[in-house]
Amino acid sequence: MFSKIDIRSIVADHYKTLISLKTKKCLFSDYFLFVGTPVIFSGIFYFYCLKIDSSAASVITTAVTILAGLLFNLLVLIHTVSNRNKSYTTKEDTYIIFMEVYSNISYSIFVSLISLIPLIFLSIVTNNSSARIVSAIVIFLIIHLLLTLLMILKRIHLMLRLEFKS
Repeated sequence: MFSKIDIRSIVADHYKTLISLKTKKCLFSDYFLFVGTPVIFSGIFYFYCLKIDSSAASVITTAVTILAGLLFNLLVLIHTVSNRNKSYTTKEDTYIIFMEVYSNISYSIFVSLISLIPLIFLSIVTNNSSARIVSAIVIFLIIHLLLTLLMILKRIHLMLRLEFKS
């Protein structure tokens, strides 16, 4: 029934990109960076009773919505570039690079869309304790998204550097 909106493969494919290409093993440091760091920051945010007010939530909502739209465009661009049938090193390495970037961008779009739920909640909530918990969730999602975007930037930089060399 929900097969049309099942995003498990997007999440699984993204986390598969955190595996070392050389050793084919999961790197604890990557998982700590992409999950642990946002948990620490959101924990600090919660511990110090900080919360995102409705006007800040509105601004973040706008920014995340625009970002999601730009990421959709980037996804189309990556698909267009991948169809050139150009290999950077080997066909297999080129395929891996494009699939990892594609997976990371798809996952970033998903996180952007999911982060809208607590952001909209923050825009309408008046309960202080609820706002504190939801603010911590927003901080986790936004930091997680920013770290994932940095990884995408690095991978696209690698792709373009290889493109310009050839």
